[in-house]
Parts: sequence; C-alpha cells; structure tokens
Amino acid sequence: MKFIILAFLLSLLVSCSNNSWTTPDTPVNSDSDSDSDSDANADAGTDADSDTDADADSDTDSDADSDADSDADTGSDADSDADSNTDGDVTITIEETDGLCLMDGTIDNNNSGFQGDGFVNAANAVGSYIEWSVNTLAPTDANLQWIYSNGGAAARDASAELNGVPIARLAFVPTGNWTTWTTVALSVSLATGENRIRLVSGTSEGLANIDSLAVKGTGVSIGECDMSHRDTDTDSDTDTNEPACTQIDTVGDWSSVTTGYNGTHDPSRIVESEGRFYVFSTGATGMSSADGLNWTKEPSPIANGFPPWVRNTLQSDNQGLWAPDLIYFNNRYMLYFSVCGLPAAGAPCAIGLLTTPTLNPNSPNYEWQDGGLVVTNPRNNDSVQYAAIDAAPIVDTNGDLWMVWGSGYGKDQSQPQLYITRLDNETGLPLATDPMYNPPTSPGYPLKTGRREGPYMHYRNGYYYLFWNEGSCCSGTASTYTMYVSRSTEITGPFTGDRVFYATTGERHGPGHMGIYNDCCFERFTYHYYPTGSSILGVNHLYWSDDAWPILGDPVSTPMTACGGS
Repeated sequence: MKFIILAFLLSLLVSCSNNSWTTPDTPVNSDSDSDSDSDANADAGTDADSDTDADADSDTDSDADSDADSDADTGSDADSDADSNTDGDVTITIEETDGLCLMDGTIDNNNSGFQGDGFVNAANAVGSYIEWSVNTLAPTDANLQWIYSNGGAAARDASAELNGVPIARLAFVPTGNWTTWTTVALSVSLATGENRIRLVSGTSEGLANIDSLAVKGTGVSIGECDMSHRDTDTDSDTDTNEPACTQIDTVGDWSSVTTGYNGTHDPSRIVESEGRFYVFSTGATGMSSADGLNWTKEPSPIANGFPPWVRNTLQSDNQGLWAPDLIYFNNRYMLYFSVCGLPAAGAPCAIGLLTTPTLNPNSPNYEWQDGGLVVTNPRNNDSVQYAAIDAAPIVDTNGDLWMVWGSGYGKDQSQPQLYITRLDNETGLPLATDPMYNPPTSPGYPLKTGRREGPYMHYRNGYYYLFWNEGSCCSGTASTYTMYVSRSTEITGPFTGDRVFYATTGERHGPGHMGIYNDCCFERFTYHYYPTGSSILGVNHLYWSDDAWPILGDPVSTPMTACGGS
C-alpha cells in the first residue's frame, strides 16, 4: 500500500510527505520518557571519554523505545538512500557504512530514535571528528543536514570543513536528552568528483551524537572514501615501489604537539632507518622516534668536527652547521648541510655532503663519511649575490639527483637567490657536464629572485612544488616566518602561482623550513615554530586540493609505525 501511495504522489509531482528536508519546529524523535536522562554509568565509574559511558552528558537513557520505529520518528525514508525531487535535485542519506570514511569515536546504538544501525558517538575532546564522502557529477550547490542529539546542558560547537578547508561554525544546541533528535543544516558548493565533509569538535565535550548526514543537490551520490589524497605510491621522491598501505592516518587537532627531545630549528624532512624515524637540525642536532610523535636525542653527524675543507673554503671561523636535509639514494643516506663564515654580512658559505649506510648509531655499519664540498659562494660582490645555504635534495621523474638551495637575505634582491643544481648520481656532487653549472656566476638553474630562503622541492602527480620561507626566522614569538609555495611541470621551472602555504596560526609562531614525509601510508610535513621563545618540531598532515595545490593540515596525533620506507 505504501508504494501505491508513493507512486500516486509522484504522479502529481508532489514532494513525498516524509521528505527529509522538512525541518521540524520542535526536535524530532521526541521520547515520551524525558525524565530518564540519568547517567547510567556514573555510579559505576566507567570511562569518561565516551558519551555513552560515563560522561556527565551521558547518552544513556532507560527508555525502551524500539529502534525499529526510528524511521517514523525522524521523518525520513529509510527505504531509499537517494530520493529524487521534482527540481532535479537528489537527496542522499549517509549513515554508518558507505560514505562514512573516518571518525574519532564509536558507532553506538544504546539510545532509541536513531535511523539505521546506530549513531556516531565522537570522543569527548577538542578536535574529535567525523568525515563523510560525497560525489558529484558536476559543480553544484547543495544543502547538508545532520540529524543529532545533545543531552548535555550546553551547545556542542563544531567546525564544518569541506575538502580540508573550514567553511562554517555550527552550534549543535541541547535537545533535552539523548533520545531526542533534531537537525542542523548548512548550504555549500560542491566540486566535481569526491568531496570530503568533516565536522571537528570545538569543545572538550566533543561532538553531539550524529545519526546521519543527508545531502541534497543535483547529481550527488554517496562517495567511496577514496584515500588517494593520502596515497604515497605516485608521490615518493625516491621509491615508486612502496609497500601496500596497512595503516590509516586520522585527523589530529591544533593542540597536538610533539614531545620529548623536540627542540629544533630548520629541521630536515623525516627519514626512516632500521625501524625508527630521524630528523636533523641546525646546530648539528639529531633526534629519532619510534612513532613520529615522541623524540629522543641522537648523536651529531659531525661529532668529530667539520671536514678540513670547511675552514679552507671559508678562510675563517664558522657559524656552525645550518639547515641539514637528507635523502636515501643509491643505498646510502646523503645529508646535505650548510656552513657560513665570519663576519656574517655577505659571508662566504658552503654546502657540504655527509654519507652513511645507516642512521642507527648502534649499528656496526654506522659511520658518517665526508662526501666533499658541493656548492660555495665567495664573499658577496657585485657579480655574486647569493648564499650557498639551506640545501634540500630531490630525485626527479627520471631518477636523477638534484639539490635546491639558496637565500636572498641581505643580498641584491633583483638577482636570483634560489637555485637548483643537477648532481652526479654516484658522487652526490654537482654534475660538471651540466650546461648551467659554471660557478660562481652560474651555480645552477635560477628559480626565484627576492628575499627568500629555506627552499624545499617535492614532486607529486605531474608537478614539482617549490616551497620557501620569507620573513623573520629567529625572533621567538615575534617571528614572522611564513611558508610559500609555487609549482612547475619542469624541475628547473618556471615556478608560478606563488601563494602562502602556512603563516603563524594560533600559538604556532613563525613556521618554517618545510620537509615532506610520504611513506608508510602517511603524508606529513615537518617544520619548526615558536610556541614560546624557543622553537620546537611541528609535524602536520599534508592534504591536496582538487586543483592540485597543497593544503595545510592540522598537527598530527596518530603514531606511525616504520614500514621499511626511507
């Protein structure tokens, strides 16, 4: 009988009487037993991290209403995942399976009135999240509607994010108890293909309980939770045969910080060696971690001092080891470092190379060896206005080794300051036969003029991305360091589309010195920042937009497990 009535209504071009976009004047799924919102687990002293366990806002209700009547209570048609409308729009409803991609919480079913098999009970913490996937055939304006319950005393605010970008702040106001359900709605513009929609908690109580997300728009469908924005098979600088993903990264939050021996400035990218992750920094400091979050001190790569060529090249004392970066290439770790002479203004500088077969200081094979002088600049004069510092190696799509480097601080800003130099794959030193290598006037391919330093280059899906820093690097919380990015289809440029990637955010002042890790199913980047007067190591997620630009992700909180990458 139900289907006969429905067919009759459609024939009259009238919206179904149970259309899920009818927003009720009062909360839906109202439970007749509104007095039984007691905390069922409070006396038992159960875990306070879950709304369904012992949180003061406990989702437990003694009401015995059957879950089977939840379709009638919510006013939605559970017989169909997609309802067509006369205006050409389609309404899809995402519940606990297809289209629900990530969550920091559990699927629970202890409160009546929900539809489907349960609801998402997010963790009681700032930054807890739920993420859904929606596909579209073409760009379309859409309406989002969440069915939720909030038995707490206060609204549970959340940030709504679309494809990694915050777009709105939503208030999930109290519903009176945990078995009363109502809705929050938001209008958005969806892009062609997969769209990721995420709610991120802004309160220590976490999110409200979320029953479902309905999406109404032209050509929308439930997504398949494509994880390619975190896939590393096509992105690696050094290895195109990475192991299959066995770990899933999850969203962090801006309160997440690294711990242990995490003081750093100009950190390298993360590299893996013998089951641990390593980072090296200005000052010749080294650190390692088993999980990428908690760090311990490791020996300096120049524990026995600089190679003799350093003083011979600079003809003076030096300012210490600066900004090392390393790569695993041809069965060895190749660490490029810089060192400058005194006095500092316009000083001669040099980039050197150290190599070792392993980064594990307890291995019998551990030994740093001098690889020699790579690039240098004489004391600046009218024809030489660059500094040979801040090296970062990269392997191109042909498997050839290059090094991006340079600084424009205190130099003639109209002359090139960032360069990339082709290296010999065997020695790791400049390829003497490269037509652009004729130092000191032409130490490589010029990339950018202007006051820039700390370059880093990364290849991904047809583009080379050039990152660099501008601003004041070393002034504590007054630092104005800002990370920029541009891109090119060729490793030697031209690099265009300059834009800010990461500026001071909250208490993370002066972020600088990009380094990307993309192995073991994770895609993250390292940098330093100042929470106080001293800089520490930051590790954030790295996401990508639909038009192939990097997107700043939040600080990580998920531990990594080494997988044999490097």
